[in-house]
Amino acid sequence: MSNKIILFLVILLGFSCATNTKPVQQAEVNVQQRNRDSEFEIFLCADHESNMYQADENIYLFFATNKNCYLTLLSISNNGKHRILLPNEYQKDNQAIAGYVYRIPSQNAGFNFKTIAHNNECTILAIATMDEVRLQDKINEILPQSPAENTNNDTIIESIYKMLENMQIKDLKTYQIKIKTVSKKEEDNYVQDKKN
Repeated sequence: MSNKIILFLVILLGFSCATNTKPVQQAEVNVQQRNRDSEFEIFLCADHESNMYQADENIYLFFATNKNCYLTLLSISNNGKHRILLPNEYQKDNQAIAGYVYRIPSQNAGFNFKTIAHNNECTILAIATMDEVRLQDKINEILPQSPAENTNNDTIIESIYKMLENMQIKDLKTYQIKIKTVSKKEEDNYVQDKKN
């Protein structure tokens, strides 16, 4: 088991003894957390410690929280295209229960989350709220389905943070990671460097 997942589980156990696995959904790499005036914490990691995947490879994310909350998860590619991963047509319930570790997608979710072309990078953004808020509708209102040529994931992410700020949601947490699609050789080199 990777060090990142072990650390993730140790942190989770620090605030809860319950480590049952339940289905939900989420995604992404290189951890960056933005804090708001909230009393709860969320945790997110991918199943590859390196956050590097080969083209057309399945990605599995792990999510946990210390308070019951509602999770909205989206993927934003480096060209500015976005996709709401959770809630979705297969998994409409996005409530996360404190103390559980969620694998996204779950084994029987009815969908996969796969990488696309080589040399692609995307940001996975998790937004957790204590109250049920239909963020996917608001996100789709402010983000174009076909972004302009000069749009990138940073522009999209900043638009989402501005939207969240304008909504003045009382208890809110966000977490983001970056996932890269690389060649087998690049991934092997990363693993070898990590061992040295």
